[in-house]
Amino acid sequence: MIEVIFGSMLGDLTAERSQLTGNTRLRFYMSSINKDLIHHLYLIFKSYVKTAPKIINRKLNKLTNIKHTDIYFSTLKYSIFNWVVEDFYVAASHLWYGEDRWK
Repeated sequence: MIEVIFGSMLGDLTAERSQLTGNTRLRFYMSSINKDLIHHLYLIFKSYVKTAPKIINRKLNKLTNIKHTDIYFSTLKYSIFNWVVEDFYVAASHLWYGEDRWK
């Protein structure tokens, strides 16, 4: 599961924590073109999820004249996912701040 989280964080996964000391949930969100992938990911994380993947129909995009459909699911909030926020967001924000500070 750790490998899936690492790979997905480089793409369509976000880790959400509402409070600094709260627990973290993972949100997998993709275009419905990837519905087979999202269902595969859902099976991997099913024991941490309350509801099956949901489909969202977006409004018509005025630039492309295409109506997009997305699919997503979220885990419940667990402390075992806190490392994702700390490793990907907190560490990255310190790195980014460090780079900006030297310019």
